[in-house]
Amino acid sequence: MKEETCRFVGLGKYCQILVGVKCRGTDELCKFRKTEKQFQEEHDRAILINRAKHNCNKCKYMRTSCRLSSELGGEEDA
Repeated sequence: MKEETCRFVGLGKYCQILVGVKCRGTDELCKFRKTEKQFQEEHDRAILINRAKHNCNKCKYMRTSCRLSSELGGEEDA
């Protein structure tokens, strides 16, 4: 991960998670730093946990069920 940029580095080199914080996307000590692969793996794991607990049926945040990265079929949806 040393050479990979964090998924959350945004335009103007500001963090998309920590509002107002400048970031180059390479700070290894940042607790929020995730590569794209790490983010997708953790996102998919969270979806599987919530599906197993049947939380998706009563979700109050999304109108449609969250989809795993393997279910997106090339769509950019996260």
